[in-house]
Amino acid sequence: ILKTVRRQMKRSSSFNVNLDVGMIPDEKYHKLDTIVNIRIASRWQERRMVVTKDKIYFALPREDIIRDHVPLQEISKIEFEESSNGSDVKLSQAFEHDDRFRTSHSYEGSLISHAQQGFRIETEKEGFNSGRTYRFQVNNETCSLIVDVLKQGTKRAQLAAQKAGQFTRSQELVRRLYSSLPFQIFSAMLILANLSVNIYAAQTSHMADLTGPPDLSVHGRTLIKVDFMFLVLFVVELVINLYGNFILPFLRDPWNVFDLIVIVLALVGLAPTGLPFKLLLLFRCGRVVRILTRYRALKTILRALVHSVLPVMTTFLIVFALASIYAIAGVTFFGDMTPDHFGTFARGFISMFRITIGSAEWWFTVFPSVEPDGGISWRPSLFLITYMVIVNWFLFQVSIAVLLDNFHLLSKQAKQRAAAEEAEETQRQQRDVNPLDPLLLMLLKDFVDEADLSRRVRDVFRLLDTEDDKVLDIDAVREGLRKLAFNPRIKLSQSEMLGMTEHMGLRDGLMTEDDFERFMHEQLILYTQGRLSNMSVYSNATDKDFTTIGALKCLLMEQIQLKHVNRSMFASFAGDSSAVAVAAAAAAANGGDTLPATGILVALSSPPAQR
Repeated sequence: ILKTVRRQMKRSSSFNVNLDVGMIPDEKYHKLDTIVNIRIASRWQERRMVVTKDKIYFALPREDIIRDHVPLQEISKIEFEESSNGSDVKLSQAFEHDDRFRTSHSYEGSLISHAQQGFRIETEKEGFNSGRTYRFQVNNETCSLIVDVLKQGTKRAQLAAQKAGQFTRSQELVRRLYSSLPFQIFSAMLILANLSVNIYAAQTSHMADLTGPPDLSVHGRTLIKVDFMFLVLFVVELVINLYGNFILPFLRDPWNVFDLIVIVLALVGLAPTGLPFKLLLLFRCGRVVRILTRYRALKTILRALVHSVLPVMTTFLIVFALASIYAIAGVTFFGDMTPDHFGTFARGFISMFRITIGSAEWWFTVFPSVEPDGGISWRPSLFLITYMVIVNWFLFQVSIAVLLDNFHLLSKQAKQRAAAEEAEETQRQQRDVNPLDPLLLMLLKDFVDEADLSRRVRDVFRLLDTEDDKVLDIDAVREGLRKLAFNPRIKLSQSEMLGMTEHMGLRDGLMTEDDFERFMHEQLILYTQGRLSNMSVYSNATDKDFTTIGALKCLLMEQIQLKHVNRSMFASFAGDSSAVAVAAAAAAANGGDTLPATGILVALSSPPAQR
């Protein structure tokens, strides 16, 4: 139990929810590193601005933790604003004395003055910053330099994004083409046609024509042309697959790697390198196995077979060791009697392998079981009997049993995964998905206790509070949640957010850290309740699982009922100041954190004069 708790606490301490930010990039990537004044919540605040080739990062002065960032390709406009000479806005002294906050361009700290020049950056509405406008103020001499760097970087980033967008769109089209059912059918028919040609060549004794000179016969020239045509089509298919899944998705699929190796070997075989082209041709015929992967049932069988071989490798090693030991014993005892079978270790091992596969007729020809005088030949008979009993009757049967057991288990697991995926897809289609589900799932994973869960929720609030104002409005919460590093993004509409918070009684739509924690706790309860209900409906649970799920649902319902009772009891004396005073005194006597039920009952049952 202690080990489990420590492991849970270790996982809890490593909990982290990241924005698409992190730490400021290394200085070698900086195009600009300076201190600016940015308008936040109707106030001017100092921020560190770092410009790289593709983003603008904002952090607190003398910090490397990124508070916000703007992709350069999503900047729609950069404009100067009217200058301001007010003395209430001052640049940080670190800008003048700390080399870390100087720009990568050369200019002197003496240029800093109280004369301020403003500019603003507008972002795209559908972009990462949701059309937010950033307003800045810096000294007059520096403002032009910053705006020039931003304009040049924006232009380069937008051109690069445009080129990357064209490549991505074309890649997506090619990927859809390759994954389409007609293309897959055409590919399968192409493989079968190539196999048919090779079968015809082998049946009509023209297989040598495929590997010999082109002037052997008419059939040879025709087969070479047809085979070269198939090779060209296979190369085209490989190029389409490689372009559409470039490059990691392509390499992650072992069948794609197999296709690549076969095509490369076939192309190498065309060159006058003296390679065994017959072997390369055999590899190309092996592509017919790829057709089996088009069907889920056959793919499941193949995967189960591959994974079932690994558990019996130990038994195969034992068989190999025993065959080697018996081969050495055969060379020792029977080497002089039959040098063709036990003259060397290699011959003896081959002989034992023949016995292992059941081909032992030669043994009785070489070693008759009965002597000429009518006696039994005990030495070769015991040699053969012990080997057959240990290897063929025992080890092989155990290997087959383990193989079948693992194959059955893996097949069952594969079917369960397929059923779970299908049920999850059906569940996703039949229920309303909460956009907060990825965040709620991350919060619930491996938390230790209520304090740990509360800490996680407050960490999320601090991530969303990029301006460090200790308060967020509804739109800021929506925008911050969308920036969290989840795929897909958490996109809450304004109406959804209002529907989730309308009962909370927020003042002016502003949410403090405590309000955010209360909001997330309510969503966590709803998420948990929904997941329990879905498990009951869609999972392949046993009666024991249903009992556990039912108990959890009852506990959750009881907690929700108690919550409603507490709300109604508070509402019953919300307008009575004496009752509120008694309840507050009871809460203070209990440590100030909780309100005991006895205090509530006293407040409700006592007459007003005695309260």
